[in-house]
Amino acid sequence: MSMNAQTLTTTRETLITIAQEKLLLVGQVNEQKRKIADLEREVQRQAHARQIAERLVADLRAENDALRAQIPDEATLQAYNDLVQFITAPSETHPALRIAA
Repeated sequence: MSMNAQTLTTTRETLITIAQEKLLLVGQVNEQKRKIADLEREVQRQAHARQIAERLVADLRAENDALRAQIPDEATLQAYNDLVQFITAPSETHPALRIAA
């Protein structure tokens, strides 16, 4: 390769083009780094939200189980209905239950 003006000019232009491409690629890499950092923050935010939701679900399940335990069974409902009928029966049927007016 001989050193002449055309070769040196071509080399200079090639180096300028490579430098511009390098700047473009560095900019793209930096943009990708920013996007990755944003995605990592979003993943962390969603993981935190998931933990909160799981705790809430566990609390609600415990509350649901506690409330379910308070639901009267069929025998309790029948005993209540029998008591209501007994108390609301006419006073002649049960004179001991006479209510003072």
